[in-house]
Parts: sequence; C-alpha cells; structure tokens
Amino acid sequence: MNIAPEILYTTHMDKVEEPYWKSWREASFTNEHAASVLWRYHNRPAEELYDIVADPGEQRNLAGEKQYRETLERFRRGMARWRAQQGDTETGPYQVPPRQGKEPVAPYIF
Repeated sequence: MNIAPEILYTTHMDKVEEPYWKSWREASFTNEHAASVLWRYHNRPAEELYDIVADPGEQRNLAGEKQYRETLERFRRGMARWRAQQGDTETGPYQVPPRQGKEPVAPYIF
C-alpha cells in the first residue's frame, strides 16, 4: 500500500548532483529504457503485490490481476487492522504542524 501514490517518490538519490543519477537523468531524454526506469522510480502505484520467490527483483506488480484478488484483499484487511492498532489514521503526505514557541537555534542542514 502506497498511502500517497499521487506524490512523486524521491530520495537523496535524485536530490543531489552526483554523476550516477545525473547520467540516468540525461540518458532519459534520448533512451527509452532510461526514461522508463526513472518513471518507475518516481511513480508508485496505489498498491503493489509481488511474488518475491519467482520475481525477486519485483518487476511484475500482481496487484491488478484477478487470480491475486483474494490475496490482495487479505493484505488490505491486515493492513487496516495494523494501522488501527497503531492509531494510524492519516492518509496522504505528512503535514508538518505549526511550530509552538521558539524557532530552533540552528537550521537543519541537509
């Protein structure tokens, strides 16, 4: 379950100007494979289900296939129970609450 699939997935990998990522990004303008790899990296479906024995690289998402409907439903129920136990009622991206009181002494540095 990806709680906010409409938001582009990102990590430090695509935020820094390092040669490896930069080479993939540049290749994506002329190379269809590179473009598809970057698209798959940034875009996550609402649900993912993989057979990690037959597909250890998680290349084939089975979530939309009829024969896995019951399995997916079982996982949905389990996730709903677990989230309820944890008090996790939020969906979507985390909203930073407004600051109460003083500002931090020093800014965070990333």
